[in-house]
Amino acid sequence: MNRFLSASEIGKTSVRFLVWLPFFFLITMLFFLVGLYLLKPDYILSLADNLFSGENVNGILDGNKSRVRDDKSPFAINTSGASEFMTGFLKEEALKHSPQTSESSDLWDWEKDRFLADVISVNKQNKQLFLNIYWPDNKLFSGRDLAVSVSCEPERTGMISSKNRDYLKENFELFNEVAPRDLLYSFCLNPECTEVGKECVLVKRK
Repeated sequence: MNRFLSASEIGKTSVRFLVWLPFFFLITMLFFLVGLYLLKPDYILSLADNLFSGENVNGILDGNKSRVRDDKSPFAINTSGASEFMTGFLKEEALKHSPQTSESSDLWDWEKDRFLADVISVNKQNKQLFLNIYWPDNKLFSGRDLAVSVSCEPERTGMISSKNRDYLKENFELFNEVAPRDLLYSFCLNPECTEVGKECVLVKRK
């Protein structure tokens, strides 16, 4: 038996490989996108909204509505009517969570960095929330339901939309607005993150 492939057989094998290569690539990308969507659905939705919005400018002034878009931000920001506190928060978080400047959880410091969590349930009477903190993602309290006491003054409490992080309102009592399925940006007040506060920004899911 001839142990070597003929030139024609090698050619046929190469053609078959080239024909099937794009299909393998598309299937791999499909699995990757589905997996990313399951892990970080908000990021995928925000990125898709940004890609198909038709807005490709850094800053847009639309009448009295001020919108700020940073080149490094995956979404536009409506800061119309926002205080200095909320304007600063929106710009800082947009830059921090952009693909080009995404921070590693290893650099996260509970004394100075905000966490981001899903609101699982609300206990208004005791001013407690059950949260599932997914940023940072490598701490002992990350990725599990956690009962936390909340202390946020209305003056340091705000609300933004889940669609593109537009400013909605501020200066309100958190427990009058918070609901399960919302997201919460806030600060841990101890290393275990069983007490949170200082600032509270809700991402309202509609």
